[in-house]
Amino acid sequence: MQKQKFNSPLVLAFIVIILAFYGGYHLVCSIITPNNFASGFPTTLTRQADSLYASYTPIPIAKIVRKPKFTPRRVRKIELNRADTTELKSVYGIGSVLSGRIVDYRDKLGGYVSVEQLLEVRGIHKSLFSSISPIFYTDSTCISKIFINFAPQSIATHPYGGPSVHKRIANYLNSKGGIFKLKDLSEKNILLPSEAIRLAPYLCFELNGISNEHQKKQNRK
Repeated sequence: MQKQKFNSPLVLAFIVIILAFYGGYHLVCSIITPNNFASGFPTTLTRQADSLYASYTPIPIAKIVRKPKFTPRRVRKIELNRADTTELKSVYGIGSVLSGRIVDYRDKLGGYVSVEQLLEVRGIHKSLFSSISPIFYTDSTCISKIFINFAPQSIATHPYGGPSVHKRIANYLNSKGGIFKLKDLSEKNILLPSEAIRLAPYLCFELNGISNEHQKKQNRK
């Protein structure tokens, strides 16, 4: 009967595994004891955790800085009847040409009654007007009046008048006398109601410096 050969490498490997397992078992038993479990965690592990925590330096968290809410810059208002071309050009969207047209049309009108009249200036479209209109305001005391009973010829060149309007007013004055109130223009068929309303802010009905109320009293006597 042949003798079985002894495989020494396998036997040695098996012995090493047994010893490693045995050593590891005793190491775990030395760390984990009933007393350690009673305190919640193994003492050795707790000490290691304490040492790690003591050496830990927290990383500072950057503070969140809240940006202030945007507040639009307050824009200085411009009085449309006193502004010169330089002041008009300071408004975004108005250049040299457009500022000149605004001033020229203001002179022809005798002043702007409302900001909406800018839409009548050539070159000012609705989108541009919507962006520039909040910047302007008008002062009615700056309006140049037309003394309708003495200078009706001024109406001939006024944007809201014209030769036809001037002729009708002049004919009435020559034949009937003075015009004392706005209603006379439409009630006496001198002008259409729409023409009278449009011209109204630019008309003065005084006679020889006498106010309308005084003129009425004179007519009653």
